[in-house]
Amino acid sequence: MSLPSSRNTTYVAADPVLSADLNAIQDCIVGSKRGDFTLIVHPSMGWADPANWAMSASGYMLSAAAGALYIPIPLITGDRIKEVTFALYGDGAADLTSSYIKKLTSAGVLTDISPSFAQTNPAAAWADVVCGVTDTTLAAGDSIFAYLTCNAAALRVGALRCLADHP
Repeated sequence: MSLPSSRNTTYVAADPVLSADLNAIQDCIVGSKRGDFTLIVHPSMGWADPANWAMSASGYMLSAAAGALYIPIPLITGDRIKEVTFALYGDGAADLTSSYIKKLTSAGVLTDISPSFAQTNPAAAWADVVCGVTDTTLAAGDSIFAYLTCNAAALRVGALRCLADHP
C-alpha cells in the first residue's frame, strides 16, 4: 500500500529521503489525490412532497403515496462518482419506478448518469439496490442527486452509499 493510505518507506533520523517518496508526497499534496472512498448519505438530506414521502421515526424515508424523492449526493468539484448503493425495503406490492442518478451542470443541463434501477415488488426486507453509474467527474458548478420514484405507499429508503474517488 502506498501514499496516501500508508507510508512508502520508514525512515530513521539520519536517513536521506528518497526522491521517489518526495514525489509521492508532492503528488498527494499538489494533486489532491485520493483513492476510492464511500460517502454515506442519509435520506433525510432529500426532498419530496410531504404528501408522498415522510421521515419515519426509525430514520428512513417512507412513501405514503406515489411520488418522487430527490436525495442530493454532496461531492466536491473533481470527485468522480462510480457507483451508488441504497437500502430499500418494500411491501411486496409497491414498486420503485423510473429511478436514476442524475447530474445537473452549472449550465442547467440535466442528464441521467445511470440506467434506470427500477425495482418491481421489492420484498418486505431490507436489501441493497446497486446503481451502476457512468464514471462522472464533477466540474465546477455540477451537482449529482438520486431521483427515486414509487407508485404506491409503503416503500422505505435507507442510507445511500456512494463510491467515489478524486483522481
